[in-house]
Amino acid sequence: KIVLYGEYSGNYLKNLLIEAFSCAVQRAYITSEGGILAAECENGHMHICEDWAIIEAVDRDNDFIGYGKKSEKALLTNLWNYASPFIRCDLGDKIVLRESKCACKNSAKQIEVLGKADDYIDFMISSDTIIRILPVSLYELLSPIAEIDLFQIIVHKNEIEFRMQAAPGADKQALFHMVEEPLMGYLYACELRDIHLYLSDEAPEFESDGRFRYVLQPNREEEINYYIDGEMVTVRRDKHEKD
Repeated sequence: KIVLYGEYSGNYLKNLLIEAFSCAVQRAYITSEGGILAAECENGHMHICEDWAIIEAVDRDNDFIGYGKKSEKALLTNLWNYASPFIRCDLGDKIVLRESKCACKNSAKQIEVLGKADDYIDFMISSDTIIRILPVSLYELLSPIAEIDLFQIIVHKNEIEFRMQAAPGADKQALFHMVEEPLMGYLYACELRDIHLYLSDEAPEFESDGRFRYVLQPNREEEINYYIDGEMVTVRRDKHEKD
């Protein structure tokens, strides 16, 4: 049996491992703040370890948003750390909580991890105007297309490279046409009207540490503020550059 933990893994990686190793593969949601927070049942649903932790799906004001809705934040209260407990700690993830109606009979709530809340991509449409969107929004648009096993969006200034791993026997060009309308429609609604979308010959790629990101923006800079001798100094660096 293989257990996937850390960065949340989708069905593509799970199925790839099942095929390669001919064994059971189970996903788990694990964080440094709370340890094992949820585990996957035999029906593919992630059930929260409710005797171990409380997880809340909240808005920007930390108010509970209910079930079946995409959160702005995920808050953790752990129930086991008596020395230094976390109470409503922001995990930095966007999630969806669902009340359990699972055939496995586990009554614990289900969680779907959508991605990091602080991850974003920038489109510079003029010298002083940047439009910022969340990668998870693009993922939600395209993930329902069942014939696409895996996709990856690479943002290059005013171009978007679309990489895909199509299901066996599927027509990649036909699938790309299915992608174009919702993706370009979303960008147009965000006032991004001069973006060129094209189908890449390249396959989706995992990062060197084994993680996979559905949306990438190479060389995007971010501003980081440092305080030196009481004065703030702003440094611009690549988003994925290590400290």
